[in-house]
Amino acid sequence: PISLQEKDVLFGRGFATMIYPGNKLLRSMVEGQKQNFLISKRAQKREIAKKIVDDIQNSGGRFLIEDATSAKTESSSLFDKVWVVVDTEKAIAKVMHRLRERGSSSTG
Repeated sequence: PISLQEKDVLFGRGFATMIYPGNKLLRSMVEGQKQNFLISKRAQKREIAKKIVDDIQNSGGRFLIEDATSAKTESSSLFDKVWVVVDTEKAIAKVMHRLRERGSSSTG
């Protein structure tokens, strides 16, 4: 099983994922690149998202999603859930989605 680390980015909804340190870091990085992203051409947009993913991964962070088979449990603690690493393409797609959002992002 994967033990959560402070720099991990957790996919999902809710307050617990929103305030998770890795998700806060991701939001900060996205906000720092949003203007650049909006004025960039399509190929450059992907590179901006990829750089954010690379920076998080190079600092020891992972992009994690709750395992579908364990999602049925009603535990509210992030630490009781079973997490799996998402592939890099899915992480880039998630970051691109965050970069396209208007206003502040709410979850990681």
